[in-house]
Amino acid sequence: MGLGFVVARFGLFLRLLSQQHQGIIGQSQSGASAVLGVLFVVVGAIAILVATAQHRRYIVTLPQADLPMSYSRAFAVVLSAAVGLLGLLLATYLVVSQT
Repeated sequence: MGLGFVVARFGLFLRLLSQQHQGIIGQSQSGASAVLGVLFVVVGAIAILVATAQHRRYIVTLPQADLPMSYSRAFAVVLSAAVGLLGLLLATYLVVSQT
């Protein structure tokens, strides 16, 4: 997701650079960067959400004796789900900010 954010913002950098150098860099290059960056963020967020679901299904099958004493079954799932949802919000922000 972090790489996607950087790639999407690189398009903004290209746009600013093209304005300074009278259109040397075309709009299509910065647009492609924005689309690719958003795709990276979306794929990263979906990967986190899928991994969260798989982790939850796996942990539920383990007996309590196999888990460390201080392990919370819910904490990892809630944290990962929150990061995945924040990634989707970031992708939405990047799409909206490009227009």
